[in-house]
Formats: sequence, C-alpha cells, structure tokens
Amino acid sequence: MEIKTNNLLIYPPIKGHAVNIPSSFLRDDSKKSFLGRESGETSHLWEYPVGVYSSASAFLRAFMQVVAHGLVYFKDPAVIKRVKELMLHWGSCKRAAYQAIHKHNLTRNDIKIYCKKNYMSLLNGRYVSDAVTEASKINQEHALFGGEKLWNKFIKGSISKKKWNQIRNNTLYSRGEKSHKGNPNIRIVGDLLWINDPETGWVKGKLWLNKPVNLICYDARVQLKEGKFHVTCSWSEQEPQKVTDISKGVIGIDTNPNGEALTEINSTGNIQSHIFLKNDRLQFASTGKRDYDIKQMAVKIVFIALQAGKPLVLEQLNFKNKKMGKKFNRMAHNFIYRKMIEAIKSCALKSGVEVIEVPAAYTSIVGKLKYMNMYSLSVHNAAAMVIGRLGFLNKSDKVVVDVSGSEERPKLEARGQSVTLKKKSLLWFKSKFRVCQKQPAFTGPCLVPG
Repeated sequence: MEIKTNNLLIYPPIKGHAVNIPSSFLRDDSKKSFLGRESGETSHLWEYPVGVYSSASAFLRAFMQVVAHGLVYFKDPAVIKRVKELMLHWGSCKRAAYQAIHKHNLTRNDIKIYCKKNYMSLLNGRYVSDAVTEASKINQEHALFGGEKLWNKFIKGSISKKKWNQIRNNTLYSRGEKSHKGNPNIRIVGDLLWINDPETGWVKGKLWLNKPVNLICYDARVQLKEGKFHVTCSWSEQEPQKVTDISKGVIGIDTNPNGEALTEINSTGNIQSHIFLKNDRLQFASTGKRDYDIKQMAVKIVFIALQAGKPLVLEQLNFKNKKMGKKFNRMAHNFIYRKMIEAIKSCALKSGVEVIEVPAAYTSIVGKLKYMNMYSLSVHNAAAMVIGRLGFLNKSDKVVVDVSGSEERPKLEARGQSVTLKKKSLLWFKSKFRVCQKQPAFTGPCLVPG
C-alpha cells in the first residue's frame, strides 16, 4: 500500500521499525483534512457525556519528549561530598569546552581531545563527552555561567566565593544509551539511583520520581538546589495518533490572566458555541496552587477538544517584533501566559489533539469591532473567534470600519463599538488585517413639499 499526499509518496513502515515523519507532511491544505480521518457532524462543546476516547492505530507517528521529575536522597555524608565533587568537575569541564569552542575555535573531536587532557583523571570519557555536548548548545559569544543575578550577588558580597562556585557547579548530566542499560553514568535500578564515580565505582541513593521512566534509553540530570538533589529524566516516545479533524472546524482560545476564553468554530467558519473558563486564583495563588490550577484547566480544555473532535488554535507568543501593543508585550513576557499555553500544548500532544498556533496581534480589536455585538460575546470570546478563524481559514478577517478622529489618534468605529489607536498602531493593524473604509449608505434625497 502506498499513499501520495502533497507530491510525497509515503510507504507504511516495516513492522518493528519506527518512522519519524513530521505531521505537516500528512496535512492536505486544499481539503483541510488529514490522512486516516473521516469528517463528521459538528457537536456542541458540552453535548456529550464523559467517556473514553482512544485513537486508531497509526502507521506514521512522530516522537515526543517525556520528562519525569523527582528527588534522590543520600544517607552517607561522604557520598554527598563525592557527588558534589563530580558536579564541580563536570561544570568545570563544560566551561572548558565552551572556551575551546568560542576562544580557541576548535571543532568536533578536537574539543573532546582538548578537554580530556585535563579531566580524564577526574571524570570518565562519557562524562567529558556529555559536557562537550552541553557546551556546544550555547550559541552566545559571552556566556556567564551561573547567571547574572548570582554574579551580582557575588560582586556585592552577598554570597561567598565558595557558595558562588557551589551554585554554578550544581549539575551532573549523562546522556542515555541503549547499549549501556539505558544510561552509562546515571542509572535507575529499582527505587535507587546509581551514579558512576570513576574513583570508587557506583554510589547509590534512594530515588523518588513522579512517573515511571522508560529504562531502555533515557537522559538523566542531577541538580543540587537548596540542599536537595533534584533528578530530571527525559526520553522519547511516539506521539499518539491525532484524533481531531480540522474539516469539522476548530476551537479558538484567547488566553487571559484569570482564565481561558474558548469559541468553537464549525466547518463553515461560523461560531457554534462559546465558554469562558474562569479562575481568579491564577493571579494570586502561590506557585504550587497556580501550577495545579493551570494543569487542571489544560486537561479540561483538551477534553472539550476531544469531545468536539476539533483542533485547538492558540496564540503564538514568540514574536520577533516586540512592539505589538500592550497586551501582546504583556503576554510575551508574562510567565503565567506562557505556562498556560505550554500546559495546553503539552496535554494536547499527549492526547492526540492537534494544536495550531497563529499570531495574535490585534485579535481583540477585530473581535470587539466585528463579532462582539453581532453574537453578544465578551471581548475575550470575540478574540477567540478571530483566533479560531485565523487558524481554520488560514487568512485574516475583513474588517469594515469608519475611521474618524485626528491623524495622530485615529478612531475606528464598527457595529456600535469604537477603538482609538495611535497612528503607527493603525498602520500595523492594516498590515495584519484587511481593513476597509465603511461606505456611506445609498439613500435618496429628502423630499421637500412644494
């Protein structure tokens, strides 16, 4: 069997072999549908009861990164001291590799040879290789290891040099490998964490993780934070088969500090239903409670998408141009916005819900001028509708407005709503959306008797 899509001939993989092909290859933009999916009738956001949704078996899947977090406890003080020494040597090796790349202009194996001269007596070859790999990921020319805030504290005398060195050398990393029982240097064995010490052999500590780890091959990172050894393990798994169909429509999402506005778009691009998931605790709760609420909200949003069988359309926050208006600058730099969007994307990826990201510039203005009064929506749900249509139709909305006011502060009026912009903002607005001047109504002259 063979499948041809977008001029690409794709053969199903041989049994027992994984094939990693981007999902974008499978999308047919002309039909707004995906291979292996059947279009059906649209449904209301809350029409169906809670149920179990399982995806059909797929022959082409991409891979996603799964992360587990936890803690490791060492009883012996000598073991704790030795682990800290390994972190110190590994951090020093990483900085040496960075200097070899950016100062001495060495490449590939020459970097490893340069580092092994000084660190093979303190670390093994795999520790050195992993330190070189991590250093090669740093692209900036002048890097300050440990961070600028830590450096400023050290200069001002707030922390000692010993404390500064301990904080900036608080990591030990080992890349996974199948041929070495999952990981050659940091290994999970039952409920224990084994750390390879080149001098004394394996040192062991009691391990707790928030989820099971794929022991075939996993990366492991141990970090010392506030006196505790934190463990992070990551590995690759196949993405679940997409269970949503864009031909049915989409669900647009407008992110706000106190909740998420969801507007469901049907197959013709018109509104079908809307809801606002409000949670005021997101702005004022502590970090742990806020993170819990964000995750629960993401789960609820993804469940709604599974019920409707439609992809989610989110706001894209990686703006290249930072001057995009007050709301978008706040979104691009606000930690809560980013955590909410990242939580939705992560939960959707695990559940097989497709996520489409679109630039969100001026969507609130368009929603207010065009859809707010037409459908009796809040400004947030109107913006979510604009976002959804932008992701579904792949083109910007047409906005018919009456422009008045001064040249420096033009005023846009449409359907009983008005927005005042700066001159430069109006130029940006016109470049993003199809803005048309409202034409005068064609009415006959007033008839005067006599």
